[in-house]
Amino acid sequence: MIRIRRGVRLPAVVLLATTLAGTAACSGSPETRQAAETVSTVAPSSVVAPSGGPKNPTAPPVVPPAAAGDTPESGAYGTELLTHLRTTPHGAHVTKVRVATSYKVYKVTLETDLVRGNGSDVQAEAIVRDLSGKLLTATAQWAEDHPALWVGGIEILDSDRDAIDFRLGAERDDRRPAADDYGATLLAALHTTAQGPHVGQVRFTLDHKGRYEVAVNTDLSSHLPGDYSTESAQTFNTADRIVLAAQNWIRDHPGFDVAALRVYDVERGLITIKVVG
Repeated sequence: MIRIRRGVRLPAVVLLATTLAGTAACSGSPETRQAAETVSTVAPSSVVAPSGGPKNPTAPPVVPPAAAGDTPESGAYGTELLTHLRTTPHGAHVTKVRVATSYKVYKVTLETDLVRGNGSDVQAEAIVRDLSGKLLTATAQWAEDHPALWVGGIEILDSDRDAIDFRLGAERDDRRPAADDYGATLLAALHTTAQGPHVGQVRFTLDHKGRYEVAVNTDLSSHLPGDYSTESAQTFNTADRIVLAAQNWIRDHPGFDVAALRVYDVERGLITIKVVG
């Protein structure tokens, strides 16, 4: 029950917001719970005693949070992920991060300002897909670095809240320490090749079929879809040589069942992929 101190007059808008919040919070439906959360964001400073402020105080506008979760823990993860994405080359396109949980498995949704158009501009849509793919990879690799956060799926939405891209998250891996050591040894081997200076990181992740996928992060320049310049061709050639070197090393050093090798550019855009076996 809400108690109001006698002698203090509250503006009608605050009384209405308080009543709505109390009523909605008692309801079990998602819509009413959301209403309770929205109304409860009205700042306490909007309540001003008659002697100290204007006679008709106005509540500040409610600004939706840029990260949201269905639990305090998932909301905190969403905030941390959004902070990370804003440091990436295309993180400014992310308008909101949503993290939902189901039996301790998380689903991450990125809302963006990307506009796909109506299909008349194929090149523009290819660029949007390229950008969403880079955001997807940046999110997936961030999740891999947070093993306490088991992400089952990642979804990218456009400005109309339609799905652009989706990826399953990495599976829980009991061999993670050994896989990390194996990846570090592969990284050292790649550094001995002519393309080695471009390689910054090697990542091993377990897929839903129980096989491993290898991601090689590089400093190779990023190129838009449809770019057939000499520099773009050189980038693809270097990436292919990195894949070949990694594939040969893995063949000579068995121990992990590798399904695919991927090479990413400096913006985490996929340059090339090699399916193994």
